[in-house]
Amino acid sequence: MGRRTAQAPFSLFSFQDIITSVTGIVVLMLLVMALELASRKLQAPAVQQSITREDTRAALSAAQTKIQELQRMLESSDWSELASRTPTEFAIEQEVLTRQIPLLKSDLAAAKRRVAELERQEKAAHDQWNARGKDRQQLERMEAEIGALEAKLKKVQKSGTLVYRAGPRESRQPWIIECTAASISAAPLGPISKPLQFVGSDSLSRIRQVEAWAKGLSRSEVYLVLMVKPGGAETATILEEKLRDLGLGVGLDLIGSDQAAIDPEEGAPVVEEPAR
Repeated sequence: MGRRTAQAPFSLFSFQDIITSVTGIVVLMLLVMALELASRKLQAPAVQQSITREDTRAALSAAQTKIQELQRMLESSDWSELASRTPTEFAIEQEVLTRQIPLLKSDLAAAKRRVAELERQEKAAHDQWNARGKDRQQLERMEAEIGALEAKLKKVQKSGTLVYRAGPRESRQPWIIECTAASISAAPLGPISKPLQFVGSDSLSRIRQVEAWAKGLSRSEVYLVLMVKPGGAETATILEEKLRDLGLGVGLDLIGSDQAAIDPEEGAPVVEEPAR
């Protein structure tokens, strides 16, 4: 028999290091796959989330099984059999493993990029969810405003009080003056406030009270609208003339006997449209 030529010694420890490195890379890839499956929950519809959770648990279980299998392989390796191999055989296996390591590293890098993309998508999904939350809050606020407005309108309709809607902004403050056969009241259009009541023994006494109050008003700042109920026409005619003599702008309108131009508690508030 020919004598085997001397070759460079091969360390079993270096082979074990290679096996350990490959094992670690495989385990890391399995964990990355599990993370990717878990992150799909944010992208999947609600009906598919239960399936995604099952896939995630299956992937984690497979990863754990693979880890245990690799650990058993390392722990139960027959080193006596390895010792019987020739350095050439070890060199071939080492070369194969060495070629596989860059491929595994490339796959790992791609998996990391995929994880980064999934994290970006997750953040975008969270941002979108938060935006939808703000939309829901705004919708709830609008529904509450509409509900309050409807309740107020029902109350106004039941009481017969006129409803004033917001119009173009005026530089002058309008005042509503309600004239009846037995009373005169006034309230600014817009702000909620108790109306002014001009109480007197007769219509002329009430007219003089309104005239004294109107002398403190500025034509450039206010204008007056007389709302006349049946029976109050004579009072309104005299009052309109007195107010015009003061240089104030005066308008006039008629309302029914079952209507009220001024609410006894809130005056003449304006109904605003719900905020959009």
